[in-house]
Amino acid sequence: MPLGGGIFRTAGVGEMKSPVGILAVGLVLCGGLGFGTAARAVSTVPFVGCVGTGWRGAAAPVGEPVQVDLPTDVAAKLAYYSGENLGVLAPRGWECAGGDSISNFSLRVVPPGQPARGPQVYGVLLLATSSNDPNGQLVNMLYGHAYFPQAVTQDLVAVWLAHNSEVTAFAVTKYSDDVLDYDAADSVRFTTPAGRNGLGLDFFPVADAGGKRQLGAVPTAGFFLLVPGPFVKVCETYQFAARLPGEVADLAGAISRYAEQQAQVNALSDCVE
Repeated sequence: MPLGGGIFRTAGVGEMKSPVGILAVGLVLCGGLGFGTAARAVSTVPFVGCVGTGWRGAAAPVGEPVQVDLPTDVAAKLAYYSGENLGVLAPRGWECAGGDSISNFSLRVVPPGQPARGPQVYGVLLLATSSNDPNGQLVNMLYGHAYFPQAVTQDLVAVWLAHNSEVTAFAVTKYSDDVLDYDAADSVRFTTPAGRNGLGLDFFPVADAGGKRQLGAVPTAGFFLLVPGPFVKVCETYQFAARLPGEVADLAGAISRYAEQQAQVNALSDCVE
């Protein structure tokens, strides 16, 4: 399962992000934004603080409504969910929790009352992994090589493992059923089709009563971004995914676009400052 870490900075109070930089991502789940000719305006969405469930057990942050450049009718259905270090847009009225360890941060937003396991699991999930300790470096090297072999070569992985023999490696391979769309050598969009095995099931695992992994009944889509650093080959990785039920499926484009803007503006900052 993908792991998370690093700091994907949350939007400041009243701060509107503008798209610049290296990543162009959008969920394939809904086939585009589908906004038509709806008027675009700077709207505000509620700020929802998310309690941390990781090793630090951070309290839910408090903030003001966040500005977004979205049609007012779309913004009216969304909220900004923020953990200690991560923030995402998701349907209004959902529930959230953050998790963290030394290198790993995550933020998961799910429909109210959704069980951890069931016939279908919906949600919005952002994961980040930094290379500030050997475990984080291992995750980034192995996932980086699996999905970006030109940027993280097998020789580079072998040299790193030889110098970090105390860390136990594990196998990471690309799922053959996933549909991958590479924007660059270090960013890729993915879609796990309904009823197929793939990254989507890593983000939103569903198991039967016996614990056997079940295939999803709806697609899951998202992106994977590798962030190079000045001192290490992979400074951080970011993984984002969304699986939305039909009544809010039209929000997938807005949710992914905001995640894109956050990545474009902030992903490199922790590696170059």
